[in-house]
Amino acid sequence: HTGDLVNSSKQDDQWKAADKSMKILEEAGVPYGVLPGNHDVGFDKCDYSNFWKYFGDNRFNNKPHFGGSMKNNKNHFDLISVGDEDFIFVYLGWKVNEESIKWANQVLRKYSDRRAVIAVHSYIAKHRTYYDRGQEIMDRVIKPNENVFMVLCGHFFGTAKYKRKIGDRMVHEL
Repeated sequence: HTGDLVNSSKQDDQWKAADKSMKILEEAGVPYGVLPGNHDVGFDKCDYSNFWKYFGDNRFNNKPHFGGSMKNNKNHFDLISVGDEDFIFVYLGWKVNEESIKWANQVLRKYSDRRAVIAVHSYIAKHRTYYDRGQEIMDRVIKPNENVFMVLCGHFFGTAKYKRKIGDRMVHEL
């Protein structure tokens, strides 16, 4: 999930609905991860209290795919294997900062033998333009980590998909 589990971070009924919806995946045994979007933390207020209450580490610690987190699931990673393929999903929450970038690079280097998917809330807009810190994420996280082959993001309505060639590899941005 690429963020905005709720529309209003202070509306408890919305958090309860998000909690109930994600429990469907849990009860079915489907591995998943979430990250906080701007609506989940009150935009620039960055109040993570409800996000942490419903989707902090305590919800995921006992899941076999949960690899670890930074700041109670503000950022986290999952390790998933399908057949012969080993993947790492790295989730970067709202307001990616220097600490988040360093953490992501450390995790991606540690698991450089796995195919990597980056999930981030705001990254690209329509017309192949980077949004917010998207260009910095590309330059400082995606380009130097050759195992990254896909970036998933949210924030905007509608859909966009792009392929970017970086050296000898193709990175899919959705």
